[in-house]
Amino acid sequence: MDVESVLTQMEELLARASRVPLTSRVVVDEAGFYELIQALRKAMPGNLGEASRILRERESIVESARREAQSMVEQAQVYAARLVSESQVVRDASARAERMLAEARDRALEIHEGARQYADRVLEDLERELGRVTDNVKRNREELLGRAMRAAASHSGASGRTG
Repeated sequence: MDVESVLTQMEELLARASRVPLTSRVVVDEAGFYELIQALRKAMPGNLGEASRILRERESIVESARREAQSMVEQAQVYAARLVSESQVVRDASARAERMLAEARDRALEIHEGARQYADRVLEDLERELGRVTDNVKRNREELLGRAMRAAASHSGASGRTG
């Protein structure tokens, strides 16, 4: 007999019991009630053992789920930390790249300015040299022109005397 059927019989025994007038009490067949208690005790150990097994199984399942959840949380934390780390690496690399670009731009400006100054100095030197050459050319032309005039004058003076 199982626990449910014994409990049903106990309910039936109480329902058939005689009532004590003006109270909520009933008179129950004592021997029948003790029989049902004994049947209940016989049915209970099997059910209690099964209930204990089910509880242990439930506790094992809950513990396994807790461990799995903890493992998932730890994995998520490791993953999040890795993402943060990778994100930091990317931010660091981007910042470094920006610094390198800024340094390259600054260096290019310096080189450009240096090249401009060098070209200006070369052109200034060239201008001075060309000024000297131009002055030299003018002097030489003037000297040449002066000689030509003196030669012409001396040639016209010599021809006027001999004639």
